[in-house]
Amino acid sequence: MTFLDTAIGDIVDLTNGSVRTRFEPPEYGEKLNRTVASASLRSTINYLGFYVVDHLWIYSPEDVAQTITRGQRERNCLRMAERAAPSQTAEIGYHAYKNLLNFTELHGLTAETKQRVVHGIRSLPWMDDAMKLRVVNRVRKIAVELFPRSLLSVVSVAGLARSFRLEHSSALDLYQRTVELRFTSDIRNSLTNNGTQLYRSLFSRHIQLDRKGVLHVPIALVKPSVGGDNGALDPTPYVALLRGTSLRMRLAKALLKAALGHSDDGGRKSLWTHKARRHFRVLEGCFRARFPVGLDQGTGMPNPPSTLTDEILEYVAVTLVHLDFRRGIQLLTNNATSDYRLADAQGWSSDQLFFVSYAQSLCHDSDKELASRGSCPAMKAQQDGA
Repeated sequence: MTFLDTAIGDIVDLTNGSVRTRFEPPEYGEKLNRTVASASLRSTINYLGFYVVDHLWIYSPEDVAQTITRGQRERNCLRMAERAAPSQTAEIGYHAYKNLLNFTELHGLTAETKQRVVHGIRSLPWMDDAMKLRVVNRVRKIAVELFPRSLLSVVSVAGLARSFRLEHSSALDLYQRTVELRFTSDIRNSLTNNGTQLYRSLFSRHIQLDRKGVLHVPIALVKPSVGGDNGALDPTPYVALLRGTSLRMRLAKALLKAALGHSDDGGRKSLWTHKARRHFRVLEGCFRARFPVGLDQGTGMPNPPSTLTDEILEYVAVTLVHLDFRRGIQLLTNNATSDYRLADAQGWSSDQLFFVSYAQSLCHDSDKELASRGSCPAMKAQQDGA
């Protein structure tokens, strides 16, 4: 695939021959295909669902001289996803995969090379100013196809192109449908595969698959899966964030409430395991400590309790997703001491990085404390028996 491919040798002779500017990242398509095929779906979902949206911050019209407050970046990023044009979304999608594969910044590379070509053209003594201007304008108009159709066909799964018209779908929509279909296919076909451990999260076994193979996570009414506890996997409810091109933090909040048993119909069934519920309570306490006063930034008056709860739930939602993403990376790399280089390289804010690390340590301490409590009675019984 060619990202920048133009022949200007018929106009400009810089090297006594044709000059052909061609950028072709080595084995890009092969590596991308291998990454999509082998990476943890848990990591892919969280990566595309939140980090891609996080990049949409640069398209915010209000980002000039704007003070970023707590939780504002995450909410604004999600709003930007609804306003992004398909071309912008395609660019964001490219950057996500580019960062995942640690490729050089393509925009910087193309701009730098263009500038070198322009500088060479302007230094030619035999070309008059009018011709230089025409050639420079032609070079500057060179378009860089960030996501060519050949690459889109590489990342799509079998039959995906037939399910919807590619030319009328954004790249993010393609990613969502691709991941969704891959995920539902895997949880059907990989029950005995060791790789299924990558999909296990903090959540229990409640999933629903419709006839088209689309994964549904019920919010108001939770029904146990047909396979029961022994026959089903436990994907995170955040898969539901992939149900549409509009990724809403409010949906994450609703999922959290449903997971905790606060469903709208008054039901008390919970999606989460006891361990997940304990982790949530630990994180909730952490973020409540972050809002000691809860003043409204516009009026300076205290926020209503419901507003404060919503903000805390949103923070906890984002943090749980980041924790799950980190866990997926650790499982994928078989490295329990992963330093989370991906998060650092992705340009997440220091605020996000700090609270993800802090939240992970809190959950780890909570697990250790619970384990020690459970071991104390056993040790005492052992000593009594001796």
